[in-house]
Amino acid sequence: MIREASSSAAERIEGGSVDVVIGMAAVKPEIEVAREILSFLPEEIILSEESDRGVVRYHVSDSMDGWKLREIVFSRKSLLRLIDDPNRDVKISYMRREIERAAPSRTQWLFPRLPMSEMLGAQLPASR
Repeated sequence: MIREASSSAAERIEGGSVDVVIGMAAVKPEIEVAREILSFLPEEIILSEESDRGVVRYHVSDSMDGWKLREIVFSRKSLLRLIDDPNRDVKISYMRREIERAAPSRTQWLFPRLPMSEMLGAQLPASR
């Protein structure tokens, strides 16, 4: 299903967070949160998991009837903030509902959502 991080990733990561070790592979805490959010989805529809400095990205299979959703993207910083958030469970539940609602009509789901100006690629006029 989802590729695990290499065992060398068990060392401290940038920013001071410590990886969670699962078997021989280490999984960063923010990846665990992302996986928890997506745990309601059938395993076979998550094709791959990619992460870089700023985002954690999941590619979604086209096997779900009626779904246009092909990509789920999380901000790494937002996932890190969610780890210790006292409202974590409520927010995760909300995100799951949002993904389900967006899946039939959108090809990409982002957390957090981008401001409308960034989504449209437009610059807002400077306020006077």
